[in-house]
Amino acid sequence: KSVLQAAVLTLLGRGYQAIGLCDVAESVLATALQLSRKAVGYGYFTPRRVQSQVLTGLGRLYLEPSILNVDKAMELLEESLDIRIDVDGYHTQCTALTLTALGRGHLVKQELDLAKLKLTEALSVQQQILPSDHSDTSITLHILGNVECHLGNLPKGMCLLQESKAMKERVMGGVSPELTMFVETDLGNALLKSGQVTEALDVLLKVLKTKQDHFGDNHIEVGIAYGCLNDACTAAGDTQKAAECLIHYGHIMQKQKETRIFEAVNEKKSLAQDHLVVQIRKFQTIACCPKLSRTRKFVLFAAVGGVVLVLLLCLFLYWL
Repeated sequence: KSVLQAAVLTLLGRGYQAIGLCDVAESVLATALQLSRKAVGYGYFTPRRVQSQVLTGLGRLYLEPSILNVDKAMELLEESLDIRIDVDGYHTQCTALTLTALGRGHLVKQELDLAKLKLTEALSVQQQILPSDHSDTSITLHILGNVECHLGNLPKGMCLLQESKAMKERVMGGVSPELTMFVETDLGNALLKSGQVTEALDVLLKVLKTKQDHFGDNHIEVGIAYGCLNDACTAAGDTQKAAECLIHYGHIMQKQKETRIFEAVNEKKSLAQDHLVVQIRKFQTIACCPKLSRTRKFVLFAAVGGVVLVLLLCLFLYWL
């Protein structure tokens, strides 16, 4: 039962991630991982196979800008890849998906050669086992195109990005801005690098509007869109528009920073409260212990009391 619950929660977590609720997705996927690590299963849903799926899902989540933790992501994805190859072998869809995510992680860390290696491996597997048009392949083409652009191979990178965009549209049976906004962001940046400023502006303006409609005005993805548009407006010589974009970018990113600081302080405050409860229980234990002499009780009270004072000071500072 628990292994099936983990599998269903993994799908649910991916759904939350797709609509931009990464904090909710993290909670759901973390629960799924706990279930999968202690699960028993049967048939296709073996604990290790489901555990690999959850690890990949959580690893991909930690590569999202709003919740970025690239070191944690790479650790989870490497573990997932080892399990998947051991259980199902190398030439599987899930193995290729994990290789793609690892490639994206290396790109985030600016390890471009490693990123290209992983993505080329993933694309090779996908072209062998998947239909000619597949959403997984379009994702790999997208990230590989981005890597090629970062390596300075702009014509090849833009060709891969265009291929990814066209494949996404064929797979979904039509043009949907929400499905192509990420690849179009990178395509706009590539056009800008290649000197096609007017074309880049058109693409990036469209991306900004799509992200605002999809995520709302204060999401980190909208901030990223403003940042890209600032670069394009600067290149076009439109300093007023560039300044406006920069202000919007700074406002959104500051909100994101404040939110993360608030969450971190709350987490530390909760931890301090937990430690304080433990120390108070130690006080009670010492006071009630008949075997301790008065001198030893005094020494222990002093030691524990010092810890309590430090914790109270921490809590006072957090509450300020």
